[in-house]
Amino acid sequence: RIKIPCDRIVAGTYLCAAAATRGSIVISNPPEKELDAFLEVYQKMGGQYEWIGGKLSLCSQEVNVPVLCQKTEVYPGFPTDLQSPVLAVLSGIKGKSCLIETIFENRFRVAGELKKMGANIRIDGAKAEIYGGKLHGAEVEAQELRGGAALVLAGLAAKGVTTVKNIEYIERGYEDICRDLSQLGAVMERK
Repeated sequence: RIKIPCDRIVAGTYLCAAAATRGSIVISNPPEKELDAFLEVYQKMGGQYEWIGGKLSLCSQEVNVPVLCQKTEVYPGFPTDLQSPVLAVLSGIKGKSCLIETIFENRFRVAGELKKMGANIRIDGAKAEIYGGKLHGAEVEAQELRGGAALVLAGLAAKGVTTVKNIEYIERGYEDICRDLSQLGAVMERK
């Protein structure tokens, strides 16, 4: 018998959804040790969490602190696959944040689409400076998996309606992101 472990990137994406919307969620059986690096960043943003009997309980009401400098790192460090979702969260936090990508080139492709939603992001090579503020709904296009998920999260936090095109990219990495986020209280539909 084989037990397939929970996916730390999917769990981290849903934690970012809570952070982006300043919500509270409980995730059953997430991969505890594998989330340590992400949870450090979550705490830097003002998020609070606790582990209770195999469940991760998060309260994101105080997520309002910019992240001065965060680098992506190889495992067990802060995962490059959560850099785009965190970029979406930081786009809605007032003040200046900085993300540095050390793993993949061109990982900030989502920045152009986030700008359509009002994000103020400046890219300089492997460094993104985010000047957070309010996001608004827009029609945007997923260009890759994690950037597409970041656009969904930004849409949840934005005022107005957001339409994300090319969802086939997102569906490669999430069993049913619309269902899962709807169960957490998101108002969304797949067309």
